[in-house]
Amino acid sequence: AGFSFARGDLAVARAPYDPRLHHVFFGEEAGLAARLWTRGADFFAPAEVVFFHLWSRRHRPDFRADGDDGPAAAAARRRQREASERRLMRLFHDPDCPRARAPEEEEG
Repeated sequence: AGFSFARGDLAVARAPYDPRLHHVFFGEEAGLAARLWTRGADFFAPAEVVFFHLWSRRHRPDFRADGDDGPAAAAARRRQREASERRLMRLFHDPDCPRARAPEEEEG
């Protein structure tokens, strides 16, 4: 989860991982931070860079590359990911964001 350090037992007790977030990469940490913040957690950040990681994934596969089980399974993962992204947008109280709307609410 990015650059986050905490006593795991306290963080998990305050804000357990959301079991309805599927196939999400971008937004997972922000969602966890929002849930922890609204439950009284404090956040601190160093004033200077203390470490970094390679952002490029060209040198290794990632979970999004797992598509060998056919187009139907890939489509199901996409639908789950989109529902998860809508859930995060609602968590961030942005109902006007097109990505926050359910498919049946989207404009034609």
